[in-house]
Amino acid sequence: MEQMRKMGINVPQMQDGGLVTKVCISQEMAERDEPPPMEDKASGCQTRNFQRNGSSYSMDIVCDGPQMKGTGRARGTFSGNTSFTSTYDFKGAMHGQPVSQHHETSGKWLSADCGSIKPIGDLMPKK
Repeated sequence: MEQMRKMGINVPQMQDGGLVTKVCISQEMAERDEPPPMEDKASGCQTRNFQRNGSSYSMDIVCDGPQMKGTGRARGTFSGNTSFTSTYDFKGAMHGQPVSQHHETSGKWLSADCGSIKPIGDLMPKK
């Protein structure tokens, strides 16, 4: 893991029973009324039906690629511009094996300067 950190990869750390990682969101990304594009040709996954209602959002995830097949749903709520919570559920198959995932995420604003962490939009595949 230390070698990955030296390569500039943001490796999550365990803290209080959960994974902790830092993600940079640029001001331009934060001002959009949509999530960053998450299409991934390698996995065959796409987001669909993104909806935002006030401080809440939801979207479907559909995967129909050679490595991953299934459907999921993500939901979240913003608490002003300083924090958020979200859940993600997915059922399907990965490399032919059944998968059932549930993730709960929370995040908070740390700083206007991301330092060496690149904005997550720079890491997402382009449409």
